[in-house]
Amino acid sequence: MSHTLPLPAVGKSPQTRSSSQLHGVLAALLLQGLAVALATVYVSGGLSQSVMTVALLVWGVLALALIALDVRYGLVLFLVSSALSPELQRIAENVKLSDFVMLLTVLVWGVRCLRAQRLPRLDRPLVLPMVVYTLLSTAMTIIGHTFDYLVEPQLAPWIILKRLEYLLVFLVVVDTVRTREWIRLLVFLFVATAAATALYGMVTQQADIHLAAADVAQTRVVGPAGENPNTLSGFLAIAAAVTLGALLQCRKPQVTMLLGLALALLLICQILTYSREGYLMMAVVFATVGPLWFRVGVLLLALLAGPMLMPQSARMRLHETAQMIREVRTGDVGTNSLAFRVQGWRYYWERAMRHRPLLGSGVGSSGLGIDNEYILRVMETGVVGLFVFLWLLYSKWGIVRRLRRLRGDPLARALATGLTGSLLALMLQALVATSFTTIRTMEPLFFLLGLGYAVFLIARRAPRSEAGA
Repeated sequence: MSHTLPLPAVGKSPQTRSSSQLHGVLAALLLQGLAVALATVYVSGGLSQSVMTVALLVWGVLALALIALDVRYGLVLFLVSSALSPELQRIAENVKLSDFVMLLTVLVWGVRCLRAQRLPRLDRPLVLPMVVYTLLSTAMTIIGHTFDYLVEPQLAPWIILKRLEYLLVFLVVVDTVRTREWIRLLVFLFVATAAATALYGMVTQQADIHLAAADVAQTRVVGPAGENPNTLSGFLAIAAAVTLGALLQCRKPQVTMLLGLALALLLICQILTYSREGYLMMAVVFATVGPLWFRVGVLLLALLAGPMLMPQSARMRLHETAQMIREVRTGDVGTNSLAFRVQGWRYYWERAMRHRPLLGSGVGSSGLGIDNEYILRVMETGVVGLFVFLWLLYSKWGIVRRLRRLRGDPLARALATGLTGSLLALMLQALVATSFTTIRTMEPLFFLLGLGYAVFLIARRAPRSEAGA
């Protein structure tokens, strides 16, 4: 049984040995790289609407042909576009290339399921709580729209459909990724595209680490067009957790060096987002992963020394954050953003409890600017919906528990570590953001959950003597 996590050995296993599959992966990377480049030029005004429409049609035909050859090529396209695609705001709000990729991938996957006369397994983790929440939120949204409870009704269909898309991402990954080599490949592609996102954000934003804290808004790293530093910080925390998980299981010097470089890019980019919640999330990731693999003394030293190694502007940002937390009860809501958020949370909570506490008012009864996932769910579906949402969180942790049972399996341990850090960081961010609804964080999370469950299924299908090999 191997105790290393090597770079994906495309060409060394029955499913990846053929040159056609290697060429397919490379073609997917090239195609989506060109698509992302065109989309970036388009959103900056460098391409007209008509030219972009033609380009999208040509790309769609090529992508569909590639996915028809192997659905897993669609997952490669999805990873690249999920990490690097800008929001195509000139086409529609909150639309990215990853939405088109997943639509094509689900279409091909669905046709293959129908031709094989089989339905997706509905007993998979996440499916039942997601379906229950979707039905409940849809019913309450219809009622809310009927009785004019919705503040932003245009958001409702988009949010409901996006949440369903996240579930489809999970199901497609679980159903189509059936070899450990492909899982390794997709994990490393995720890390690579995340590092590329960090590098792109820093280069395009021209971040300056020597700015005073009051001036950081001028050069905060935001990532691809349409993003903001706080949503990017959630993505970076997930990527850092997964990179750490892979790094701590890797025994190949060359791969360790690449993973270390990726982690460095992610950390530097996180610092330059100047996102207060991002700093806290990254601390949670390291505090979670550290006790699992490092001596406690080394971990404490790293946590204490870390802030001192940060640039002056970031240290000032941390100091401001600590001061805001101390003054949250007495601070001026005009200058203390945390005090302003707490006041808003109290208002929405009291409103929900006063009017429709059990079942809520529907999706769109409050905007995503509520900045708290838990209160957002109460507004949408009441206390009942909050419990369903917590059930969904419990199901996500169930995948981590399954992976931890595969003792001695480095791939399972790497993903378990990455998912543990990711979930804890997102649960923290959910106190100050709608992180379990946001596209930037949920697309990669459900993708990684799918890879984690795929590892578990592979081990379960293998003979007992070879489980985890």
